[in-house]
Amino acid sequence: MFWHGGLVEFVPNPEQFTMVLAYSDTEPVMLRGPGVPWVAVSMANLLYDPDQMARLPGFAGMAAWYRSQVEQEYRLSRQRELEAPAAPAHDQAPPPRQGGGAVQAEAQEGPDEPA
Repeated sequence: MFWHGGLVEFVPNPEQFTMVLAYSDTEPVMLRGPGVPWVAVSMANLLYDPDQMARLPGFAGMAAWYRSQVEQEYRLSRQRELEAPAAPAHDQAPPPRQGGGAVQAEAQEGPDEPA
């Protein structure tokens, strides 16, 4: 039985599906399996601030992947902004329509009716 308050070292390695827990009064314990990455992130979330989590050696690969995803999303959003047509400013008058006067004149005349 382990007293988890005696935990002195937490070494996650989610890419290898392992985590080592070291205690002050017993031998280290290695956990492994498909659920270990989730448990490692959950424990780190309880033990560390978010900025400290990214500096843990076991999470270095995950942090680098996350940063690359954020940077890629930022680049794509900037590219979309640059490619989008500029919206007209609200304080500017819209450009005049071409040919609008001729259409109105024809509509007013109507068809020729016999007298």
